[in-house]
Amino acid sequence: MKEKQYLNMLIESKNISEGYIQESFAWQPTTVFVHKLIKSDKAIEERLENLKQAGIISDLKNIYIYSFVHPDIEYCMSLTSGTLVRGSFYGKAWNSYIDPLKLMINKRLVASGISLEKISEKKFTTNMFLSSGRGATFQKITEVPCDAISTTIPIITIPVNYFWENFRVRLDTPNKLNISTLQFKRGKFFTLPQLLTKSNYIYQYKMIAK
Repeated sequence: MKEKQYLNMLIESKNISEGYIQESFAWQPTTVFVHKLIKSDKAIEERLENLKQAGIISDLKNIYIYSFVHPDIEYCMSLTSGTLVRGSFYGKAWNSYIDPLKLMINKRLVASGISLEKISEKKFTTNMFLSSGRGATFQKITEVPCDAISTTIPIITIPVNYFWENFRVRLDTPNKLNISTLQFKRGKFFTLPQLLTKSNYIYQYKMIAK
């Protein structure tokens, strides 16, 4: 009987960990690092043009990434925006590791992204930006100690499914961004095949600063 109860407990914990409901149990201390793109090449510019067409950036001269350690796993969460936040803001952001030129992206083939060791540096170069494989150099604008929490809820039905994810960052101290909260969220209805392959639109977020 005890063995059966233990087995059921393992199955339940496995289901939770695989993404039926994933949420930070508490606010996690972290730091938001804001960098500006200062050097790229033609391959990266082609991807940026695609972000421009999607309304995520307005030009190729002002490209910023907002990076922090994921609240639930040891992973650098980095979002690309065309705006350096200086107070309240509502707009769009894009997952910094994903190539916006591709129609479909298989989730199993997405690499681990920008190294956690890089995001605190004053200046760094990475070949992971927009999955280009080409060097992109970033200059740090600011870093802000904060707390973060995340919520991920996939609702799987047939034939239509819904995926919702929300990152909330709480900045309690005065900062150069002049904000108290920063939020990245996304939600999308799609079919089961699109859920399994994660079509590229799932990597676009709403970016909200207050």
